[in-house]
Amino acid sequence: MVARSRWVCFLGVLLFLGAARFVHAKGWGDDVNPGAGPALIEAHRAALLALVKTPEAERAAVAQAFVAKQGADAIEAAKRFRNPELRVLFHAYLAAEDWKLKHRALHALETMGDATVLPTAWELLEHPVPRMREKAALVLLKLWDPAAAKTLGGGKPAEAIAERAGREGNFHVRMVLDALAKRIA
Repeated sequence: MVARSRWVCFLGVLLFLGAARFVHAKGWGDDVNPGAGPALIEAHRAALLALVKTPEAERAAVAQAFVAKQGADAIEAAKRFRNPELRVLFHAYLAAEDWKLKHRALHALETMGDATVLPTAWELLEHPVPRMREKAALVLLKLWDPAAAKTLGGGKPAEAIAERAGREGNFHVRMVLDALAKRIA
Protein backbone atom coordinates (compact mmCIF):
# COMPACT_ATOMS: atom_id res chain seq x y z
CA MET A 1 0.00 0.00 0.00
CA VAL A 2 2.84 2.39 0.88
CA ALA A 3 4.60 1.59 -2.41
CA ARG A 4 1.39 2.30 -4.32
CA SER A 5 0.86 5.67 -2.62
CA ARG A 6 4.49 6.62 -3.37
CA TRP A 7 3.93 5.68 -7.00
CA VAL A 8 0.74 7.79 -7.16
CA CYS A 9 2.55 10.70 -5.51
CA PHE A 10 5.43 10.36 -7.99
CA LEU A 11 3.00 10.39 -10.92
CA GLY A 12 1.25 13.44 -9.47
CA VAL A 13 4.55 15.32 -9.23
CA LEU A 14 5.42 14.41 -12.83
CA LEU A 15 2.02 15.57 -14.00
CA PHE A 16 2.38 18.85 -12.10
CA LEU A 17 5.86 19.49 -13.50
CA GLY A 18 4.67 18.71 -17.02
CA ALA A 19 1.77 21.14 -16.66
CA ALA A 20 4.08 23.78 -15.21
CA ARG A 21 6.44 23.41 -18.18
CA PHE A 22 3.50 23.74 -20.59
CA VAL A 23 2.16 26.84 -18.85
CA HIS A 24 5.62 28.43 -18.76
CA ALA A 25 6.41 27.54 -22.37
CA LYS A 26 3.01 28.61 -23.67
CA GLY A 27 2.94 31.90 -21.78
CA TRP A 28 -0.27 31.69 -19.80
CA GLY A 29 -2.62 34.41 -20.97
CA ASP A 30 -0.70 35.23 -24.15
CA ASP A 31 -2.51 36.01 -27.38
CA VAL A 32 -3.39 33.00 -29.48
CA ASN A 33 -1.65 34.71 -32.39
CA PRO A 34 1.42 36.24 -30.71
CA GLY A 35 2.04 39.80 -31.79
CA ALA A 36 -1.27 40.11 -33.62
CA GLY A 37 -3.05 42.01 -30.82
CA PRO A 38 -0.96 45.20 -30.85
CA ALA A 39 -1.00 45.36 -34.66
CA LEU A 40 -4.77 44.88 -34.70
CA ILE A 41 -5.27 47.62 -32.13
CA GLU A 42 -3.08 50.05 -34.07
CA ALA A 43 -4.96 49.27 -37.29
CA HIS A 44 -8.24 50.44 -35.73
CA ARG A 45 -7.09 52.98 -33.13
CA ALA A 46 -7.71 56.06 -35.31
CA ALA A 47 -11.27 55.04 -36.21
CA LEU A 48 -12.08 54.15 -32.60
CA LEU A 49 -10.61 57.43 -31.38
CA ALA A 50 -12.74 59.31 -33.93
CA LEU A 51 -15.82 57.48 -32.59
CA VAL A 52 -14.91 58.40 -28.99
CA LYS A 53 -14.50 62.06 -29.99
CA THR A 54 -17.79 62.14 -31.91
CA PRO A 55 -20.50 64.19 -30.16
CA GLU A 56 -22.87 61.94 -28.24
CA ALA A 57 -25.90 62.86 -30.37
CA GLU A 58 -24.12 61.61 -33.53
CA ARG A 59 -22.28 58.64 -32.01
CA ALA A 60 -24.92 55.97 -32.74
CA ALA A 61 -24.94 56.72 -36.48
CA VAL A 62 -21.14 56.76 -36.60
CA ALA A 63 -21.05 53.44 -34.69
CA GLN A 64 -23.46 51.82 -37.17
CA ALA A 65 -21.32 53.03 -40.08
CA PHE A 66 -18.21 51.71 -38.32
CA VAL A 67 -19.79 48.26 -37.89
CA ALA A 68 -20.93 48.22 -41.52
CA LYS A 69 -17.48 49.20 -42.80
CA GLN A 70 -15.10 47.55 -40.30
CA GLY A 71 -17.35 44.74 -39.07
CA ALA A 72 -15.70 41.56 -37.90
CA ASP A 73 -12.18 42.87 -38.45
CA ALA A 74 -12.51 45.58 -35.83
CA ILE A 75 -14.40 43.97 -32.96
CA GLU A 76 -11.32 42.15 -31.68
CA ALA A 77 -9.56 45.50 -31.41
CA ALA A 78 -12.58 47.42 -30.11
CA LYS A 79 -13.34 45.04 -27.26
CA ARG A 80 -9.88 45.66 -25.81
CA PHE A 81 -10.86 49.26 -25.07
CA ARG A 82 -13.09 50.17 -22.14
CA ASN A 83 -14.03 53.72 -23.10
CA PRO A 84 -17.63 54.30 -22.02
CA GLU A 85 -18.17 56.13 -25.32
CA LEU A 86 -17.74 52.79 -27.11
CA ARG A 87 -20.82 51.23 -25.51
CA VAL A 88 -22.89 52.48 -28.41
CA LEU A 89 -20.51 50.63 -30.76
CA PHE A 90 -21.06 47.32 -28.97
CA HIS A 91 -24.81 47.90 -29.03
CA ALA A 92 -24.47 48.40 -32.81
CA TYR A 93 -22.58 45.10 -33.03
CA LEU A 94 -25.55 43.39 -31.35
CA ALA A 95 -27.55 44.10 -34.52
CA ALA A 96 -25.06 42.13 -36.67
CA GLU A 97 -26.17 38.87 -38.26
CA ASP A 98 -23.05 36.95 -37.20
CA TRP A 99 -23.63 35.38 -33.78
CA LYS A 100 -19.91 35.59 -33.00
CA LEU A 101 -20.04 39.38 -33.26
CA LYS A 102 -23.07 39.44 -30.96
CA HIS A 103 -21.23 37.16 -28.53
CA ARG A 104 -18.16 39.42 -28.44
CA ALA A 105 -20.32 42.52 -28.08
CA LEU A 106 -22.15 40.96 -25.13
CA HIS A 107 -18.79 40.14 -23.57
CA ALA A 108 -17.61 43.72 -23.92
CA LEU A 109 -20.83 45.18 -22.51
CA GLU A 110 -20.75 42.69 -19.64
CA THR A 111 -17.17 43.72 -18.85
CA MET A 112 -18.24 47.36 -18.89
CA GLY A 113 -21.12 46.59 -16.52
CA ASP A 114 -23.69 47.97 -18.97
CA ALA A 115 -27.03 46.74 -17.63
CA THR A 116 -28.89 48.40 -20.52
CA VAL A 117 -28.02 45.24 -22.49
CA LEU A 118 -30.32 43.09 -20.34
CA PRO A 119 -33.37 43.24 -22.67
CA THR A 120 -31.22 42.24 -25.65
CA ALA A 121 -29.58 39.44 -23.66
CA TRP A 122 -33.06 38.25 -22.67
CA GLU A 123 -34.07 38.05 -26.35
CA LEU A 124 -30.86 36.17 -27.18
CA LEU A 125 -31.88 33.35 -24.82
CA GLU A 126 -33.88 32.10 -27.83
CA HIS A 127 -30.91 32.20 -30.25
CA PRO A 128 -30.37 28.95 -32.19
CA VAL A 129 -26.65 28.70 -31.23
CA PRO A 130 -26.10 27.25 -27.73
CA ARG A 131 -22.94 29.30 -27.08
CA MET A 132 -24.90 32.47 -27.79
CA ARG A 133 -27.70 31.42 -25.43
CA GLU A 134 -25.12 30.57 -22.77
CA LYS A 135 -23.42 33.97 -23.10
CA ALA A 136 -26.78 35.74 -22.95
CA ALA A 137 -27.69 33.84 -19.78
CA LEU A 138 -24.28 34.60 -18.25
CA VAL A 139 -24.73 38.31 -18.98
CA LEU A 140 -28.16 38.23 -17.36
CA LEU A 141 -26.73 36.40 -14.36
CA LYS A 142 -23.86 38.81 -13.88
CA LEU A 143 -25.69 42.07 -14.57
CA TRP A 144 -29.10 41.15 -13.12
CA ASP A 145 -30.93 44.10 -11.67
CA PRO A 146 -34.15 43.59 -9.69
CA ALA A 147 -35.65 46.58 -11.50
CA ALA A 148 -35.28 44.56 -14.71
CA ALA A 149 -37.90 42.14 -13.37
CA LYS A 150 -40.53 44.72 -14.21
CA THR A 151 -39.72 44.62 -17.92
CA LEU A 152 -38.36 41.14 -18.67
CA GLY A 153 -40.34 37.97 -19.05
CA GLY A 154 -43.66 39.76 -19.07
CA GLY A 155 -42.97 41.03 -15.56
CA LYS A 156 -42.53 37.45 -14.31
CA PRO A 157 -38.89 36.65 -15.08
CA ALA A 158 -38.62 33.72 -12.63
CA GLU A 159 -41.48 31.87 -14.31
CA ALA A 160 -40.15 32.70 -17.78
CA ILE A 161 -36.66 31.42 -16.91
CA ALA A 162 -38.09 28.22 -15.41
CA GLU A 163 -40.07 27.64 -18.60
CA ARG A 164 -37.04 28.42 -20.78
CA ALA A 165 -34.82 26.07 -18.74
CA GLY A 166 -37.40 23.31 -19.21
CA ARG A 167 -37.11 23.68 -22.99
CA GLU A 168 -33.31 24.00 -23.03
CA GLY A 169 -31.52 21.03 -24.58
CA ASN A 170 -27.96 22.13 -23.84
CA PHE A 171 -26.64 21.14 -20.42
CA HIS A 172 -24.38 24.19 -19.97
CA VAL A 173 -27.07 26.68 -20.91
CA ARG A 174 -29.53 24.92 -18.61
CA MET A 175 -27.10 25.16 -15.69
CA VAL A 176 -26.65 28.91 -16.24
CA LEU A 177 -30.43 29.32 -16.48
CA ASP A 178 -30.80 27.44 -13.18
CA ALA A 179 -28.23 29.79 -11.58
CA LEU A 180 -30.09 32.77 -13.04
CA ALA A 181 -33.37 31.50 -11.58
CA LYS A 182 -31.71 31.35 -8.16
CA ARG A 183 -30.32 34.85 -8.62
CA ILE A 184 -33.76 36.18 -9.57
CA ALA A 185 -35.31 34.49 -6.53
